[in-house]
Amino acid sequence: MRVSKIFNKSISCFLLFCFCSHFNIQAQIQSSTTNNNQTQDWIFGDGPEPKWVIELLHGAYQNVKEDNSFILKVPIAGSGINYSASVDGNAQIKQDGDYLIITPEKDYHGTILVNLNLDMSFILNVQSVNDKPSLSITDNKTIKEDEIFRTELSAKDAEGDELTYGATADNGATAKIIKNNLTIIPQKNYYGPINVNLAVSDGKSTDESSFILNVEPINDAPVLESILSKTMGNRNYVDLLMSGSDIDGDKLTYSVTGSDGVDFDVEKNKIVVKPKKDYRGSTAIKLTTSDGKSSVDTSFTLINPLPGLSAFAPQSMLEDEILTIVLNTIDAESDPFSYRVRQTENANIEINDNELSIIPDKDYFGELILNLNISDGADSTDFSFNVNVLPQPDFPIAYAGKDTIISNGCNSSLLLDGSKSYDVDNDIATYKWTLLNDSSIVLNSKKGMYKFKNFKKDVYQNILLTVSDSKGLKAYDTINVNIIDDEAPLANAGDDFIAPFDKFVRLDGSRSADDDSEIIYFWSILSGDVSFSKVERIKREPVFKYPSEITKPKNFTALLKVQDANSFCFSADTVLITCLPNVDMADSTVKYEIVRASKKDNRVFIDLNVTNKQFWPFDFAAFTLISVKNEENKLGQIDPYRGKNTVKYGIENEEKVGVELVYNFDSPPQEVSIVCKSNMALTADTVFFKQSF
Repeated sequence: MRVSKIFNKSISCFLLFCFCSHFNIQAQIQSSTTNNNQTQDWIFGDGPEPKWVIELLHGAYQNVKEDNSFILKVPIAGSGINYSASVDGNAQIKQDGDYLIITPEKDYHGTILVNLNLDMSFILNVQSVNDKPSLSITDNKTIKEDEIFRTELSAKDAEGDELTYGATADNGATAKIIKNNLTIIPQKNYYGPINVNLAVSDGKSTDESSFILNVEPINDAPVLESILSKTMGNRNYVDLLMSGSDIDGDKLTYSVTGSDGVDFDVEKNKIVVKPKKDYRGSTAIKLTTSDGKSSVDTSFTLINPLPGLSAFAPQSMLEDEILTIVLNTIDAESDPFSYRVRQTENANIEINDNELSIIPDKDYFGELILNLNISDGADSTDFSFNVNVLPQPDFPIAYAGKDTIISNGCNSSLLLDGSKSYDVDNDIATYKWTLLNDSSIVLNSKKGMYKFKNFKKDVYQNILLTVSDSKGLKAYDTINVNIIDDEAPLANAGDDFIAPFDKFVRLDGSRSADDDSEIIYFWSILSGDVSFSKVERIKREPVFKYPSEITKPKNFTALLKVQDANSFCFSADTVLITCLPNVDMADSTVKYEIVRASKKDNRVFIDLNVTNKQFWPFDFAAFTLISVKNEENKLGQIDPYRGKNTVKYGIENEEKVGVELVYNFDSPPQEVSIVCKSNMALTADTVFFKQSF
């Protein structure tokens, strides 16, 4: 036997999904010296290396999807070569003849290091694919009639994506979800099974589940719906006729108690109230309605001594409706009655003559307590009664947005936004946008973009928004779109430039164009600490103040936004402005600030501010302290008869003097260099400004 070293090489290979593979190959093979099998030529002889080895050595790229096996062909059958392989984890490995099979663990994605016995290793990088979220199973639940069921849903997602939950319920129940909190509200008095369907989505795939919510019946208390009072003047009695109901169908019985001054006879659903002789004043009466298992009490008052307004049973009404009660009052002495009601929460109460109107607040449902005072001028009494406002399904409100104008040429896409639609019950289920001009549905979501086709003429388009809630109630709204056949203007803010020294930096938007309309200009500075005034920002050629006291070149980006006169189309362009330093020191004694440098024909005009920083007066003479050269390094000749303060004696400490200078050249200069000194000494520091025209 002999040992032969095959390779000592380092290779890289990437298997994507993935296995991103890095191979480090260093192998030793043992074989018999007598084995001259052709397959072994690449090991012991000078034959070529097999293709699979060459691929590994050169970093071949492979791909494998998550939850799939990676298969590498290793054609060594019959060669007398033995090899083994191992992984660093997260996978199972198997050798099957000429094949090495690597199977990652379920749902794993990432890198796997695979080692071969040839000192060969490579890294498999398992690339993620979306895994469907897994919704935890909810067992069947049980609640009592008229109870509300609440639970917290849970789900897992292998990638940790944000999850969205949904739910529906049958048999008239309402299902609501806030984040992962589920609420099921059965219909009032309903009992029996409710099938609840659940869903969870990671935005790419959905998992579903269901459970049954069993609603167990309970005994419902009877309801006294109304009391009809009849005053029998000839016998001084009051007959009270009760009308009650029981949702369970139980038989109702009535009983009554009151003060000592009144007797009662109960005959099925009629109670006869018999005041004793000469009884005067008011008496409180409590009426009990029973179904044999539960009962409800109703209290009311009789006054003076037999008013026809004898009772108020608890009343019921529907949400967003008005309940009117006729106050049929009769007084034994025929005294006129007056009524007064106290402020009631969640409702407005109106009394007109003998009619009491109850107007609950919009969308309110629940119990109202009314406190009423009745008087005949001699006697009065206070009493209260309840009104149960029952909820009813509310129609959603659709809002498609404001009518708008757009253009074929620049903004033919429109954002359809129904997010301001609402439902009091917070259960809008669907949104549908329909183009009425051809009855096509253009969007099935709350919000989205819709692009109109180019009509090449002015047209009107109408889009209908339909919103539906979970109960099937619908609402509608229409947005009217006026599409103008108008092309966008072309914005041109000019070429980038270095600003000349001046009091102002001037910009030029005159190259902007619009073939079919006038142009409106809007300028702004995107970067830097300068700005346009309100007046300048809307000019075609605006200016802003040249920044003062900058010590190094500074860039400013100006944005030009142009709009056609019809206000439909916009376009924008930017220009980069470079402002050079305009303040420096010749030494610690003098500060020069260039305000403006401009030319006219052969003349150059320069404005400077000179500030004395020393403690004694400074004699300034432009002839000797300031020189100006053109691009050919030729000096300009100062014009002593033009300008201002070319010679200034005794500039005091911290005094700033404005200097205006004029220099003549033989020909118009394209560029000038301005050198300022603090004194005539040859070693004096200088301030250098450079200006191109």
